[in-house]
Amino acid sequence: MEDFLRKMKLVDDLSITLKVNKSPFIAAFRGNVDESDLDGVFSGAFDAFSSSKNLYRGEVNSQNFRIRKKRTFFNNYASLPIAKGRFIQREDNLVIETKINAWSNYIIFFYVFVILLYMVMLSLFLGDNPRFGDEFEYFIPIVFIIIHAFFMLGIPYYAMRRGVVRMKQELEREFYYIVSKLNHSI
Repeated sequence: MEDFLRKMKLVDDLSITLKVNKSPFIAAFRGNVDESDLDGVFSGAFDAFSSSKNLYRGEVNSQNFRIRKKRTFFNNYASLPIAKGRFIQREDNLVIETKINAWSNYIIFFYVFVILLYMVMLSLFLGDNPRFGDEFEYFIPIVFIIIHAFFMLGIPYYAMRRGVVRMKQELEREFYYIVSKLNHSI
């Protein structure tokens, strides 16, 4: 499954080597993350009402992290990817290996529901029902239903894909920003 998600660009990796010690970096990174559980269905439902200035929510400890960007008003992605990573200290460098995943098992219910809905709609138009009469009369509605189905299935996919790319860029920028802050404070 993960190979398929990688081909569809819904899962990606990010590996960064930073010239910083592990413990001050983790302390600074933890200061930018609100502690929260990411597993619930409605776990981020009220993020937009949070008074915290932190951009991320999740869990950060001394060995690894699991975070998600907070939802905000007018910037509510269809899927906010979750980044799972680990910290590895190699001599004077800190290596951060991160896996960014936009796929959620809850999306399966959406796709199954939408596909079933469109199959029912198409079967109503294509069925041997005497009330339909001329088949050419229903050509335009059938084409409209098919085009609408492609949009309803495609837009969430592209939103998830875009979320992975954005999360990768934002995490890289955040990590370098934390390092620059730590280097200037010394």
